Amino acid sequence: MSRGLLGFRRFYHYFRGADRIAITDETGTHSYIDLLRDASHLSGTLSRSSSSNVGILVGNESKFVKALWSVWAAGRTAVPLCPSHPSKSHQYFLENSESELILASKDLEDKVRLKGSMTTQHQEGS
Repeated sequence: MSRGLLGFRRFYHYFRGADRIAITDETGTHSYIDLLRDASHLSGTLSRSSSSNVGILVGNESKFVKALWSVWAAGRTAVPLCPSHPSKSHQYFLENSESELILASKDLEDKVRLKGSMTTQHQEGS
């Protein structure tokens, strides 16, 4: 059952300075509250999934933080995948972690092959 981000003590200081800039990337600047809002929205979708391990294949940008926080908020375990590694490596980690769900950005989804009951959700940019 999801406790949401408010249930995590590690997020407490982010709420105190919610309007501060957390990340600047090629899509712009993102405040802590932006990241938390997007992560909270995505965690609701993940909470309905039966998979306890969730693969994350997103570049080094704000989308990764949103995906990671949403997995944690949903009470799941994140399995981060490096975009520069070969697909064979991704498949190894996904199969051995028994991940049944992958959060992937649209530009990277072709790097993962889904087997069996694994499904992909797109992580859209903000």
